[in-house]
Amino acid sequence: MVTMDEPVIEILPLAKGQFLFKQGDPAKSAYILSSGTIGIFKEVDGKRQPIARVKKGEFFGEMAIIDGRPRRNSAMALEDCTLSLVSKDMIEEKLSNSDAMIRTLLHMLSNSLRMVHEAYAPKGTIGDAVRELKEQARYIQSQIETGSPERKKDGTPAAKKMTELTDAIVKLVDSVPDLDRRTPTE
Repeated sequence: MVTMDEPVIEILPLAKGQFLFKQGDPAKSAYILSSGTIGIFKEVDGKRQPIARVKKGEFFGEMAIIDGRPRRNSAMALEDCTLSLVSKDMIEEKLSNSDAMIRTLLHMLSNSLRMVHEAYAPKGTIGDAVRELKEQARYIQSQIETGSPERKKDGTPAAKKMTELTDAIVKLVDSVPDLDRRTPTE
């Protein structure tokens, strides 16, 4: 069971069948489940592929905050639930106050866990692959923007070229709406 050394700001009731977040959403909070059960699943070809069940006392939803990427999966209440929200700002503040080695380790673990999930998750359509490519391009852009001065746009020629390439990928995907069309989840 997770405990916090300071009060959690918000309590959220979630009715059975209600989504907490959907695949592709930006992360605004992580959560501690106080009651009920949350189902975590990946949408592939319009179908829900179960990934995990979150039970009372478990902490979840932190990976997208740690690595700054969109949600990889959706979360839905399998029964009526109550959750405590841990804000993105609170997590980022605690991370920024931690040792650089700890932050690096958390990013590495988060990335490794995402790779394992990808390796074992059911493969989807070309649309899923295009969304993944766009997500990866945006992630690279964010790393260039928030990285060390030598990695920023105004830095090395390699950073400038990488920014141009990732901008082109995002623009290409955005220019063909059918490639990035989401399958309705409800």
